[in-house]
Amino acid sequence: MARPASGIEIEAKLGVDLPELVQSLIETPDPARLAGFEAAGPVVLVVIVDRYLDTAMEAGSLAAGGLRARLRQRESDHSGATVLAVKVPRSMAGAVSTRVELEAPATTDLDPEAWPDSEARAMLLAATGGAPLVEIARLRQRRLTRLVSRGETVVELSLDALEAIADDVVVAVRDELEAELQAGDPGALQELAEALTAIDGVGPPLGSKLQFALSAQRAARRPAEQARWSER
Repeated sequence: MARPASGIEIEAKLGVDLPELVQSLIETPDPARLAGFEAAGPVVLVVIVDRYLDTAMEAGSLAAGGLRARLRQRESDHSGATVLAVKVPRSMAGAVSTRVELEAPATTDLDPEAWPDSEARAMLLAATGGAPLVEIARLRQRRLTRLVSRGETVVELSLDALEAIADDVVVAVRDELEAELQAGDPGALQELAEALTAIDGVGPPLGSKLQFALSAQRAARRPAEQARWSER
């Protein structure tokens, strides 16, 4: 069974207006509505927190180089494991995107020198020149996932309930659906993505999660900034 090359992410992302309907589709997959894909694993619910990093809140080195970096933790993971992900810009073919995504163990510390050596860490350091990192955005995701398959092709379906967090307060929410290729034919993933767009409550992509978090953060902080200016 062919799997995507190491460090390559192949997926489709779609907006969700009716999360209850999409949840029922994941819990009870219908091959007639999923381009022939059927359940290939149990339903799994995880809650994860993503902290996005750069060298500055606006126009940092990573953004300038077209890279994105995040530290991810599972709230239910008592081991405290943290995973670094570094991503390059995606290329699109229909509804399916492909890009390099390097992942490696890290820590909650924002100093990369505190993380184990890895290809992901090396890519980040090369892009930042060793400049200090800051957290530019934070997201919490309630992720409902299930593997589905058709022949040799395996895809992970994920319904993500997103919460953008600013100053420890949830400032915006949205839902989206991801279909990520785990093994097999990218063409079959394309067919699944097209079938998903025909389902009630599923719509076109809503843009990146990072941009969602940044926009929500700016909107939430704008009234406070305006109030400070008015007091001067």
